[in-house]
Amino acid sequence: KLGRVIKDELSIPCVHGEETIGMFRALRQNIETLLEDVTREQLDQTALGLAHNLNRYKLKFSPDKIDMMVVQAVSLLEDFDKEINKYAMRAKEWYGWHFPELAKTVNDNVVYCKIVLAMKSRFNANETDFSAFMEEEDAEKVRQVALISMGTEIAEEDIENISRLCTEVVQASKYREQLNAYLSS
Repeated sequence: KLGRVIKDELSIPCVHGEETIGMFRALRQNIETLLEDVTREQLDQTALGLAHNLNRYKLKFSPDKIDMMVVQAVSLLEDFDKEINKYAMRAKEWYGWHFPELAKTVNDNVVYCKIVLAMKSRFNANETDFSAFMEEEDAEKVRQVALISMGTEIAEEDIENISRLCTEVVQASKYREQLNAYLSS
């Protein structure tokens, strides 16, 4: 195959056919006796290096490479969806002890986490500005529900840990959006 391609594409005369295949087979089988100064280990290393380089070369020009990049990105997107949902559910469960009504008021996991990050404690709801990530009427619902919440008190250390978890959700969500844009382009 290689001889034919060289002859056709590069116009370099090459002999190829059944005779050359047999000759190359004989060369491979007797290479150790033909190259006395080269050890078997060196031949194996050379063959491995050649195989790696050939595969790298094939992959470099492979149309499947682009498809593999898309497949990897889609898999990562699915993984992010699972992780974001898992972390958001954990944040809702944890923060729900302090402000259980918030999960019923806000359905979007990222908005939920942004609310938690902005107000920390439900007692800060009236002073918190939610305008950067939600409509004023929705913010007013959150404020009203915070006033009548049946949740328990929460320690500052718990608020810090929940805030870290919510920060992870928001950051992962931003990266997820970038990855989605990459796949759309």
